[in-house]
Amino acid sequence: MIKAVAVDMDGTFLKNDKSYEQQRFLDIYQIMKRKKVKFIVASGNQYQRLRQIFSPIADQISFAAENGALVIDRNQEIFAGSFAIPTLKKTINLLKDLPQVLHINVCGAKSAYICKNDPLKFKKLSQFYYPALQEINSFQELPVDNFFKINIHVTDGQGTYFQKLIPKITDGQVAATSGGNDDLDLIVPGLNKAAALKKLLAHWGIMPNELMTFGDGGNDLEMLRLAGYSYAMANGAPAAVEAAKYLAPTNQQSGVLQVLERHFAGD
Repeated sequence: MIKAVAVDMDGTFLKNDKSYEQQRFLDIYQIMKRKKVKFIVASGNQYQRLRQIFSPIADQISFAAENGALVIDRNQEIFAGSFAIPTLKKTINLLKDLPQVLHINVCGAKSAYICKNDPLKFKKLSQFYYPALQEINSFQELPVDNFFKINIHVTDGQGTYFQKLIPKITDGQVAATSGGNDDLDLIVPGLNKAAALKKLLAHWGIMPNELMTFGDGGNDLEMLRLAGYSYAMANGAPAAVEAAKYLAPTNQQSGVLQVLERHFAGD
Protein backbone atom coordinates (compact mmCIF):
# COMPACT_ATOMS: atom_id res chain seq x y z
CA MET A 1 0.00 0.00 0.00
CA ILE A 2 1.39 3.39 -1.00
CA LYS A 3 1.42 5.91 1.85
CA ALA A 4 3.77 8.58 0.47
CA VAL A 5 4.76 9.94 -2.95
CA ALA A 6 7.94 11.91 -3.69
CA VAL A 7 8.52 13.72 -6.99
CA ASP A 8 11.56 15.35 -8.54
CA MET A 9 10.85 18.60 -10.40
CA ASP A 10 12.88 19.46 -13.52
CA GLY A 11 12.60 16.77 -16.18
CA THR A 12 10.15 14.82 -14.03
CA PHE A 13 7.11 16.64 -12.67
CA LEU A 14 7.63 19.82 -14.69
CA LYS A 15 7.47 20.00 -18.47
CA ASN A 16 10.38 21.43 -20.40
CA ASP A 17 8.88 24.92 -20.19
CA LYS A 18 8.75 24.53 -16.36
CA SER A 19 4.94 24.28 -16.32
CA TYR A 20 2.60 21.54 -15.13
CA GLU A 21 -1.13 20.88 -15.34
CA GLN A 22 -1.93 22.51 -12.03
CA GLN A 23 -5.66 21.84 -11.79
CA ARG A 24 -5.21 18.24 -12.91
CA PHE A 25 -2.61 17.77 -10.21
CA LEU A 26 -4.72 19.47 -7.52
CA ASP A 27 -7.61 17.14 -8.33
CA ILE A 28 -5.31 14.13 -7.87
CA TYR A 29 -3.83 15.63 -4.71
CA GLN A 30 -7.27 15.98 -3.12
CA ILE A 31 -7.87 12.27 -3.72
CA MET A 32 -4.45 11.43 -2.24
CA LYS A 33 -5.18 13.66 0.73
CA ARG A 34 -8.48 11.89 1.43
CA LYS A 35 -6.59 8.59 1.32
CA LYS A 36 -3.99 10.04 3.74
CA VAL A 37 -1.15 9.71 1.22
CA LYS A 38 1.70 12.14 1.91
CA PHE A 39 3.04 14.26 -0.97
CA ILE A 40 6.73 15.25 -1.00
CA VAL A 41 8.60 17.52 -3.37
CA ALA A 42 12.16 16.16 -3.60
CA SER A 43 14.29 18.58 -5.58
CA GLY A 44 17.66 20.26 -5.88
CA ASN A 45 15.78 23.55 -6.10
CA GLN A 46 15.55 26.24 -3.47
CA TYR A 47 12.76 25.84 -0.91
CA GLN A 48 11.39 29.30 -1.69
CA ARG A 49 11.00 28.41 -5.38
CA LEU A 50 9.34 25.09 -4.63
CA ARG A 51 6.79 26.85 -2.45
CA GLN A 52 5.99 29.16 -5.37
CA ILE A 53 5.41 26.22 -7.71
CA PHE A 54 2.99 24.59 -5.24
CA SER A 55 1.60 27.81 -3.75
CA PRO A 56 -2.05 26.60 -3.42
CA ILE A 57 -1.00 23.72 -1.13
CA ALA A 58 2.51 24.67 0.02
CA ASP A 59 1.45 24.69 3.68
CA GLN A 60 -0.03 21.19 3.41
CA ILE A 61 2.80 19.22 1.80
CA SER A 62 6.42 18.30 2.49
CA PHE A 63 9.69 19.33 0.87
CA ALA A 64 13.11 17.73 0.56
CA ALA A 65 14.75 20.82 -0.92
CA GLU A 66 18.37 21.59 -1.89
CA ASN A 67 18.87 17.91 -2.81
CA GLY A 68 17.74 16.81 0.62
CA ALA A 69 19.74 19.20 2.79
CA LEU A 70 16.55 20.93 3.96
CA VAL A 71 13.53 18.87 5.04
CA ILE A 72 10.21 20.59 5.75
CA ASP A 73 6.90 18.99 6.70
CA ARG A 74 3.92 21.37 6.57
CA ASN A 75 6.05 24.39 7.47
CA GLN A 76 7.89 22.50 10.23
CA GLU A 77 11.63 22.06 9.77
CA ILE A 78 12.49 18.40 10.28
CA PHE A 79 16.15 18.61 9.32
CA ALA A 80 18.73 21.06 7.97
CA GLY A 81 22.26 19.97 7.12
CA SER A 82 24.99 22.33 6.04
CA PHE A 83 28.66 22.59 5.12
CA ALA A 84 31.30 23.35 7.70
CA ILE A 85 32.43 26.87 6.83
CA PRO A 86 36.14 25.92 6.37
CA THR A 87 35.10 23.17 3.92
CA LEU A 88 32.85 25.58 2.04
CA LYS A 89 35.56 28.23 1.68
CA LYS A 90 38.23 25.72 0.70
CA THR A 91 35.96 24.25 -1.98
CA ILE A 92 35.09 27.65 -3.44
CA ASN A 93 38.77 28.53 -3.63
CA LEU A 94 39.48 25.29 -5.47
CA LEU A 95 36.63 25.92 -7.92
CA LYS A 96 37.83 29.44 -8.71
CA ASP A 97 41.11 28.03 -10.00
CA LEU A 98 39.44 25.56 -12.41
CA PRO A 99 38.88 27.11 -15.86
CA GLN A 100 36.12 24.59 -16.69
CA VAL A 101 33.93 26.05 -13.91
CA LEU A 102 31.98 28.82 -15.61
CA HIS A 103 29.60 29.92 -12.87
CA ILE A 104 29.05 29.35 -9.15
CA ASN A 105 25.98 29.69 -6.96
CA VAL A 106 26.33 29.24 -3.21
CA CYS A 107 23.01 28.19 -1.69
CA GLY A 108 22.09 29.02 1.90
CA ALA A 109 19.04 28.91 4.11
CA LYS A 110 18.44 32.67 3.90
CA SER A 111 19.42 33.14 0.27
CA ALA A 112 21.46 31.96 -2.67
CA TYR A 113 24.51 34.04 -3.54
CA ILE A 114 26.15 35.03 -6.82
CA CYS A 115 28.86 37.56 -7.65
CA LYS A 116 28.04 41.03 -8.95
CA ASN A 117 30.43 40.64 -11.86
CA ASP A 118 28.71 37.48 -13.19
CA PRO A 119 27.34 37.70 -16.76
CA LEU A 120 23.80 39.04 -17.12
CA LYS A 121 22.60 35.78 -18.69
CA PHE A 122 23.71 33.83 -15.63
CA LYS A 123 22.13 36.38 -13.28
CA LYS A 124 18.76 36.06 -15.01
CA LEU A 125 18.92 32.28 -14.86
CA SER A 126 19.81 32.43 -11.17
CA GLN A 127 16.92 34.81 -10.49
CA PHE A 128 14.54 32.28 -12.03
CA TYR A 129 15.75 29.34 -9.96
CA TYR A 130 16.47 31.26 -6.74
CA PRO A 131 13.71 33.69 -5.72
CA ALA A 132 15.80 34.45 -2.63
CA LEU A 133 19.03 35.69 -4.23
CA GLN A 134 21.73 38.15 -3.26
CA GLU A 135 24.59 39.57 -5.30
CA ILE A 136 27.85 39.99 -3.43
CA ASN A 137 31.24 41.41 -4.43
CA SER A 138 33.07 38.17 -3.80
CA PHE A 139 32.52 34.78 -2.23
CA GLN A 140 35.07 35.90 0.34
CA GLU A 141 32.30 38.20 1.60
CA LEU A 142 29.61 35.59 2.17
CA PRO A 143 27.27 36.65 4.99
CA VAL A 144 26.42 34.49 7.98
CA ASP A 145 24.14 31.68 6.79
CA ASN A 146 23.74 27.91 6.81
CA PHE A 147 25.04 26.74 3.44
CA PHE A 148 23.34 23.70 1.90
CA LYS A 149 25.14 23.29 -1.41
CA ILE A 150 27.27 24.85 -4.13
CA ASN A 151 25.82 24.78 -7.63
CA ILE A 152 28.28 25.01 -10.51
CA HIS A 153 27.99 25.10 -14.29
CA VAL A 154 30.92 23.61 -16.15
CA THR A 155 31.96 23.61 -19.79
CA ASP A 156 30.03 21.33 -22.13
CA GLY A 157 30.70 17.65 -21.65
CA GLN A 158 32.63 18.08 -18.39
CA GLY A 159 29.83 17.13 -15.99
CA THR A 160 30.73 13.45 -15.57
CA TYR A 161 34.41 14.26 -15.19
CA PHE A 162 33.69 16.79 -12.44
CA GLN A 163 31.44 14.37 -10.57
CA LYS A 164 34.50 12.18 -10.10
CA LEU A 165 36.96 15.05 -9.62
CA ILE A 166 35.22 16.95 -6.81
CA PRO A 167 35.41 14.20 -4.14
CA LYS A 168 39.10 13.67 -4.99
CA ILE A 169 40.22 17.30 -4.72
CA THR A 170 38.20 17.84 -1.51
CA ASP A 171 39.47 14.68 0.22
CA GLY A 172 35.97 13.26 0.29
CA GLN A 173 34.49 16.21 2.18
CA VAL A 174 32.28 17.21 -0.77
CA ALA A 175 30.14 15.03 -3.04
CA ALA A 176 28.95 15.98 -6.51
CA THR A 177 25.66 15.02 -8.11
CA SER A 178 24.20 15.88 -11.47
CA GLY A 179 21.74 18.75 -11.56
CA GLY A 180 21.03 18.19 -15.26
CA ASN A 181 23.18 18.77 -18.35
CA ASP A 182 26.47 20.28 -17.16
CA ASP A 183 25.11 21.65 -13.89
CA LEU A 184 26.40 19.99 -10.73
CA ASP A 185 25.28 20.28 -7.13
CA LEU A 186 28.13 19.97 -4.66
CA ILE A 187 26.70 18.64 -1.42
CA VAL A 188 27.66 17.34 2.00
CA PRO A 189 28.34 13.60 1.55
CA GLY A 190 25.33 11.57 2.63
CA LEU A 191 22.87 14.47 2.42
CA ASN A 192 20.89 13.35 -0.59
CA LYS A 193 17.21 12.98 -1.43
CA ALA A 194 16.99 9.42 -0.08
CA ALA A 195 18.44 10.47 3.28
CA ALA A 196 15.88 13.28 3.45
CA LEU A 197 13.03 10.93 2.59
CA LYS A 198 14.14 8.50 5.28
CA LYS A 199 13.82 11.30 7.84
CA LEU A 200 10.28 12.09 6.70
CA LEU A 201 9.28 8.43 6.61
CA ALA A 202 10.61 7.91 10.14
CA HIS A 203 8.76 11.04 11.26
CA TRP A 204 5.50 9.55 9.96
CA GLY A 205 6.10 5.89 10.76
CA ILE A 206 6.05 4.90 7.06
CA MET A 207 8.27 2.19 5.57
CA PRO A 208 10.30 2.62 2.34
CA ASN A 209 8.28 -0.15 0.68
CA GLU A 210 5.23 2.11 1.13
CA LEU A 211 6.90 4.97 -0.76
CA MET A 212 6.51 5.89 -4.44
CA THR A 213 9.19 8.03 -6.09
CA PHE A 214 9.61 9.68 -9.50
CA GLY A 215 12.89 10.91 -11.00
CA ASP A 216 14.88 11.39 -14.17
CA GLY A 217 18.48 12.20 -13.29
CA GLY A 218 21.62 11.48 -11.35
CA ASN A 219 20.48 13.20 -8.16
CA ASP A 220 17.41 10.90 -8.06
CA LEU A 221 19.22 7.57 -8.05
CA GLU A 222 19.29 7.05 -4.28
CA MET A 223 15.59 7.78 -3.81
CA LEU A 224 14.65 5.59 -6.78
CA ARG A 225 16.56 2.71 -5.20
CA LEU A 226 14.99 3.41 -1.80
CA ALA A 227 11.33 3.22 -2.72
CA GLY A 228 9.13 0.17 -3.04
CA TYR A 229 7.48 1.82 -6.04
CA SER A 230 10.01 3.79 -8.08
CA TYR A 231 9.42 5.32 -11.50
CA ALA A 232 11.99 6.73 -13.89
CA MET A 233 10.66 9.01 -16.57
CA ALA A 234 10.85 7.74 -20.16
CA ASN A 235 13.00 10.81 -20.88
CA GLY A 236 15.28 10.00 -17.94
CA ALA A 237 19.01 9.31 -17.92
CA PRO A 238 19.99 5.64 -18.41
CA ALA A 239 21.22 5.44 -14.80
CA ALA A 240 17.81 6.57 -13.52
CA VAL A 241 15.98 4.06 -15.71
CA GLU A 242 18.27 1.32 -14.40
CA ALA A 243 17.76 2.36 -10.76
CA ALA A 244 13.94 2.44 -10.96
CA LYS A 245 11.54 -0.48 -10.85
CA TYR A 246 9.09 0.99 -13.36
CA LEU A 247 8.97 3.43 -16.28
CA ALA A 248 6.59 6.41 -16.47
CA PRO A 249 5.67 8.39 -19.61
CA THR A 250 7.82 11.45 -20.31
CA ASN A 251 7.62 14.72 -18.40
CA GLN A 252 6.22 16.32 -21.56
CA GLN A 253 3.33 13.83 -21.37
CA SER A 254 2.68 14.63 -17.67
CA GLY A 255 3.90 11.12 -16.92
CA VAL A 256 3.82 11.61 -13.12
CA LEU A 257 0.18 12.66 -13.25
CA GLN A 258 -0.69 9.71 -15.47
CA VAL A 259 0.80 7.26 -12.98
CA LEU A 260 -0.79 8.98 -9.96
CA GLU A 261 -4.20 8.92 -11.63
CA ARG A 262 -3.82 5.25 -12.38
CA HIS A 263 -2.90 4.46 -8.76
CA PHE A 264 -5.19 6.79 -6.82
CA ALA A 265 -8.10 8.01 -8.98
CA GLY A 266 -9.37 4.63 -10.06
CA ASP A 267 -11.17 3.59 -6.88
